[in-house]
Amino acid sequence: MIFDRLLEQRMVTGGPTPAGTLANPIPELTQALTDGAPFAAAGVSINERTAEGIPAVYATVRVIAETVGQVPLKVYRKSDANKYPDPTHPLYPLLHDEANPETTAQEFRENLTGHAALWGNAYAEIERRKSGTVKALWPLHPGCMSVDRGPDNRLRYTYAPPDGPAKTYHWDPLATPIFHLRYNGGRSPIRMLRESLATAKALEIFAATLFGNGARPGGVIQSKDPIKITKPQIDELRRQWNELHRGPGNAHKIAVLPPGLQWQAVGMPLEDAQFAELLNLQIEQAARIWRVPLFMIQAMEKTSTWGTGIEQMAIGFVNFTMSPWFTRWQQTIARDLLTYKSFETHEALFVLFALMRGDFKSLNDALQVQRQNGIINADEWRELVDMNEQADGQGQTYWRPANYVPADTPVADQPNVAPPAADPAARAAIAVLEQRIAELAAAR
Repeated sequence: MIFDRLLEQRMVTGGPTPAGTLANPIPELTQALTDGAPFAAAGVSINERTAEGIPAVYATVRVIAETVGQVPLKVYRKSDANKYPDPTHPLYPLLHDEANPETTAQEFRENLTGHAALWGNAYAEIERRKSGTVKALWPLHPGCMSVDRGPDNRLRYTYAPPDGPAKTYHWDPLATPIFHLRYNGGRSPIRMLRESLATAKALEIFAATLFGNGARPGGVIQSKDPIKITKPQIDELRRQWNELHRGPGNAHKIAVLPPGLQWQAVGMPLEDAQFAELLNLQIEQAARIWRVPLFMIQAMEKTSTWGTGIEQMAIGFVNFTMSPWFTRWQQTIARDLLTYKSFETHEALFVLFALMRGDFKSLNDALQVQRQNGIINADEWRELVDMNEQADGQGQTYWRPANYVPADTPVADQPNVAPPAADPAARAAIAVLEQRIAELAAAR
């Protein structure tokens, strides 16, 4: 595979590649050995696969992918200004229940969202019936996909799995063969922010190496008479020292040096050893890349500007982070999966109420306001809280206050509501006041 890439690179450039050395290899060899990602300034190679090993990246992408996967996705039939779930549509079970015989709808959406968040693109092969309707959706790994345009200027997808022959799909506006979900314009955020993520990876390697060496500052073994110690003896001494003292399990063991040798520790300034702050900075940067609040990835050291309280921060997460993802999915489904006929009559929508519920009291207070003002009936209320309808259609009635009428209703047509009866004590006080006023007027 590596030599195929090098040969392909030579064919693309149209000439022989320049010679390189082990100390300074040619860029093509470096990229081939690192899966196309050159080494960053931090000295490590970062690509979509290695970036997943960074905990902050993994947690951030996982939050987005699992959120898309957990929210119900339904196909609705449009009727004038209304819409109704349509379980009879061929896409409904694929998006709501099972994308293919091996993958649930939740797994499918979670998988493709994770691919798009890391690679910038996510793909799935569309298996169609003879009628043109979608039968199944099969995820394809973006690392094996290349996209270009054919002689007809239409998109051409070439999928080359490592264990099988390559397959080419030609875009067809009447029956698209590939479901293509794009994020960030199809650009990989890992590649765009390689230097920042490489720093996080280098910090992890540094921490692992530090603990692998006993979590102690480095040091040197000095000889009082350097002439008497040879290089083979130095190498053997280094080997024995590492064998006895390297690693967390060998930390703090007593060291015994041969006569004439002494240990000299190389000090490390405290601010250089405290790399935990740098690790926290990398967590913030990963959250910033994908616009995820820190509390969603268990980083609670700092206060949040997303709102006060977990509920408000969760609502901000839905509005600012997830809404673009839901819209991206809905419009991609309309473009790639709906036929021309059903494009005008149906649409796929996420049911976001599950994410916006809030606490139980606030939920019921909001539903009570809608119920009293005739916005929902009892059965619609019960459906929103996962309860069955009332028997015999009792929950189909809409309520509204008796004195509510349209603003342009004439007074004569408004309900005749009797004024409230006056309080006896108030009537007596008014009578006394009126008598007193009359007496004052007569005295003048």
